[in-house]
Amino acid sequence: KDFIRISDKNDKQVGPRYCGLYNWGFGVKINGDVANVHFSSNALIARKGFNASFEAILIESKDDCDFDNGLCSWANSKMDDFDWTIKSGRTPSYFTGPSGDYLELGKYAYIESSYRRKGDRAQLTSKLMSGAKCMQFMYNMNGIYMGSINVVQAYGQIRKVLLNISGNRDRPWHKAVVNISDVVLPYKIIIEGVVGDGFTSDAAIDEISFTSGHCPSQTCGDYLTAPYGVIESPNYPGYYPDNAVCEWKINPLPYYGNVGVLFEKFDVENSTSCRNDSVQISDGYKTQVGEKLCGSLQDLQSNSVRVKGASAYVKFTSDSIGAKSGFKATYKASGKRASCGGQLSGAQGNFTSPNYPRHYPVNEICDWEITGSDANLWLEISFKDFNIDDTVVCYYSYLIVYDSIHGNEIGRYCGRYAPAPIVIPSHVTNIRFAASQSSRGFVAEWKMISPNAGAK
Repeated sequence: KDFIRISDKNDKQVGPRYCGLYNWGFGVKINGDVANVHFSSNALIARKGFNASFEAILIESKDDCDFDNGLCSWANSKMDDFDWTIKSGRTPSYFTGPSGDYLELGKYAYIESSYRRKGDRAQLTSKLMSGAKCMQFMYNMNGIYMGSINVVQAYGQIRKVLLNISGNRDRPWHKAVVNISDVVLPYKIIIEGVVGDGFTSDAAIDEISFTSGHCPSQTCGDYLTAPYGVIESPNYPGYYPDNAVCEWKINPLPYYGNVGVLFEKFDVENSTSCRNDSVQISDGYKTQVGEKLCGSLQDLQSNSVRVKGASAYVKFTSDSIGAKSGFKATYKASGKRASCGGQLSGAQGNFTSPNYPRHYPVNEICDWEITGSDANLWLEISFKDFNIDDTVVCYYSYLIVYDSIHGNEIGRYCGRYAPAPIVIPSHVTNIRFAASQSSRGFVAEWKMISPNAGAK
C-alpha cells in the first residue's frame, strides 16, 4: 500500500504510518535536529499525494508551551469571567473549535463559549518577562459567531494591546506573530479570549513560543472581519516591493450581504491587460469581479467596486520592474442580514430559517444547539413547512442534524417536501442550515419523547 513514514535521526518511527485523506492536514513534532520522511507507493491506484512544509522549533524560553502537559508557566487570571480549558480532540459543540491540536498529537487551550454572555473574557497570564521578544503561537477561530483573541502587554498600570484577531477563520490553524517591545519595567503577556455572539465562538491556541529580539518582517495581506477598514499596498505611500503577492480576505460574516471597495489613491504600473503589476477583486468564491486594475486613478473606469455576497478578496501582485507608490483603499460591508442560529433548551420549542416566511438570503449559514431538559429522553424534530431548494444530494443547500452525545450524523435534508419527523437518540443535537441559493425555508418544532416512542 501507499504510505508516509516519519522517523527521527536514529530512524525511530514517530507516530503511525500515514495514508488516506486528511482534508485539513496534520502535523508531526520530531525531537532532535533531524527528521526522515519516507514515502512509498505500490503499482496499483495513484492519488494526488501530499504537500508538506517543515519548520525548525527553537526551544529558548520557559514560557514556551504546547499545553500537552497543562498550562506550563502560564496561569488563568482571577480577574476575568471564566478560564481557558485544556482539551484534546474536538470541543463539545459542533461547528466550532478545532478537531484537535495543531499537530493532531496532543492538547490545546480553548475557551468554551456555550452558555456564556457576549463579551465574557478568559485571560491566560505569563510570568514576568523583560526585553524585546518575538512571540509566535497557533490559533484556531472556527465558528460563524466567533469573538476575538487579544494579546496584551501589561506593566505597571499600562495595558497595551499588541494584537487583536477577531471573526471566523474557518477550520484550519493559523500562525500569529507578535513583536513585544522592551519597556522600562518587567511585564506580563496576557492572552485574552473574548466570547462572540453565540455558542459557535470556541477560540483555541497552541504552540506558544518566544525568541529574543524583534520578529522578522512578515508578508503582506490580511484577513479582515470588521465591517469597514483600510487596505494599503506594502510600504504605502512609498514604492511597493518587487515580486509582491498580497491577498486580503474581507469576511465580515455573518451579518452582511455586500462588500464595497473604494480606491482613494491608486498608482500601479500600467501595462496591456495589466499583465505586469495589478490589483484584482473577486467574490467569496474567488470569481473575478470586473477587470484587473492598473495605472493611475484616472485610468480606472470607476474607483469603486461592489461585490455581491458576504465576503471579497483583494489581490495585489507586482513583477520585478517598474514599482510605483501603490494604492490606498477603504472597504465597507452593507446589507445587514437577519441573525439566525443559537442555543435552545427546554422540553419543547421551535426555530425557523432566517426571514421566514420570506425567502432566506443566499450564502447563509446558521447553527443551532438544542439541549433537552431531561437527559433520559430523546429529541424529535418535525417540520410545519419545508422548502430548501437543491439537488437530490443536498450538496449546496441543506439542513444537517447531529446526535451530539454519540457524535453521529442523523441525516442531511433538502428539497420541497418536509422529511418525516427526525428522532435523535439523545437529549442534545446540533443543527446546521447552509444555503447557496434563496428559497422559502422552513419552520421546525422540537420536543422531548420517550426512547420507547422513538424506537417504534
